[in-house]
Amino acid sequence: MIAPTGQNSVVRVLVVDDEKAVRAGVRGFLEMAGYEVEVAEHASAAMRLLTGCAPDVVLSDITMPGLSGVDLLREIRRAAPDVQVIMMTGAPTIETASEAVRAGAADYLTKPVNKEGILRSVGRAAQVKRLEDESRRLQRENESYRLELEARNEQLDALVRKKSRQLAAAHDRLVLADRTKLDFLRLISHELRTPAHGLFGIAGLVFDACRGQEGMRELRDLFEASRARMMDTLDGALLLAQIQTSREEFKPTRVSLSAVLADAHATALPHLRMRGVGLDGPPACFATVIGNPNLLRTALSSLLETAGMFAEEGRSVVLRCVEAAEGATLRVRAAGRTLAPDAIPGFFEVFGAVRQSSPAEELGLKPAVAERIVSLFGGSVRIENVEPPGVELTILLPITHTAQVAVPGAGIALLERIPVAAQRQGPGGGAGKQSGSTQASTGMGAG
Repeated sequence: MIAPTGQNSVVRVLVVDDEKAVRAGVRGFLEMAGYEVEVAEHASAAMRLLTGCAPDVVLSDITMPGLSGVDLLREIRRAAPDVQVIMMTGAPTIETASEAVRAGAADYLTKPVNKEGILRSVGRAAQVKRLEDESRRLQRENESYRLELEARNEQLDALVRKKSRQLAAAHDRLVLADRTKLDFLRLISHELRTPAHGLFGIAGLVFDACRGQEGMRELRDLFEASRARMMDTLDGALLLAQIQTSREEFKPTRVSLSAVLADAHATALPHLRMRGVGLDGPPACFATVIGNPNLLRTALSSLLETAGMFAEEGRSVVLRCVEAAEGATLRVRAAGRTLAPDAIPGFFEVFGAVRQSSPAEELGLKPAVAERIVSLFGGSVRIENVEPPGVELTILLPITHTAQVAVPGAGIALLERIPVAAQRQGPGGGAGKQSGSTQASTGMGAG
C-alpha cells in the first residue's frame, strides 16, 4: 500500500458512487489510512464538489444514473486536468476500459474491490498528483526565474552599453590627449629648433665680441650647458614622437650588448666626470640582444647619466651585467641620494613633475626617452632606492635565443638563432639591501 504523500496537507479524495454502502465503506477505510474524503452519489453532485473541496484524487463508479462515470471523467479533465481519476465498475468490458483509458483515467478497477486494492490504487494516484504538482511548481519557479533573469540581463545589457559608451568616450579623450602631447612634442622639436639655432648663433657672436672680459668664461660655460640641455630636449621630443607614431620604422636587429655598452659607457663618462663622478668600466656581456644599436646606445648612455645624477661627488657609478634565459639584465647603482618613495612610480613619465624635482631634473627628457627605447624592443626599466643610500636602475633587454621576436607596433621580425655564449657569468657584486618595497616598472604607456 502506498500511503498519502502530501507535504503540507493530507491528500483529498472524492468518492462518487450511487450505492450508499460502497460510499460509506470506501470512505471509512480511506479516512483510516489518513486521507481526507468527500462523497457524492452521482456525477452532478461530484461536479459541484469539485470546486469546493478541490480533490487530488477522484474514485468514481462508471455506471450511475444520469451522467456516467466516463462522462464525469471527461468533465473533470476539462475543468481540473491535474486531478487524478480512478474508474470502478461492476460490469467490466473491454469497451468501457478502453473508453476510460482514452478519456484519461489513472486506473481501472473492477468490483468487488478489496480494501488493499483501493488503497494501493489511490496511493499511486496521489503520488502521481503530488509529483505533477511539484513539476508544475518547479516549472512556475523556473519561468519566474527566467523572467527575472531576462530582466536582470536587460539591466546588465543596458549597464554594459552605458559603460561601453563611457569607456569609448574616455578612450577618445585619451587618444586626443596623446595626440595633443605628440603634437606638442613635434612643435617644440621642429618649430623651436630653427629660432633656437638663431639665438645660439647670436649669443655665440656676443660671447666672441666680449671675449676676455671678466666673468665671461663662466657665463659662456653656463650658456653652453643650457644650450646642450635645450638641444637634448628638442632631440628627445622628436624621438619620442617618432617612437609613439612610427614604431614600425624601428626594425629590430641583432645587437652585440658588449659593443653597444662600451659605446654608451664612452658617451656617458665625460658627462659624469664633469660632475666629479666616476664610472666603472663596462662589464663583460656576451649576449646578443634585440634592438637598434644607435637607439640602444642613446638609451643606455642616458640611463648611466641618470644614475650619475644621484651619485655623490667622488663616488663611482657601478655597472653589472647578468645574463639569464629571459634576457640580459644590467644593474646600474649609484650611492648618494635617493628618490622620494612617491616619486618612483612616475619617474619615467614624459611630463612627470616628480623627475623635475629630483636629482635627475637637469637631464630633461633623457630618462623618459631611454625608457621608451628599451620598451620599444620588448625590454623594461625600473628604478628603486637601495641601501646604503642610493638608487639602482635595472634594465632588462631581451636576448636573441629564439628564431623570431615580436616588437610592439613593428610586427614580427625574423632573426637568425644565435647560441648564447657558454660563459654567461658577469662580474660579481652583491646587491645591497633595498630600502622599502616601492619600485617603478614601466612599459610602453604614454607619459
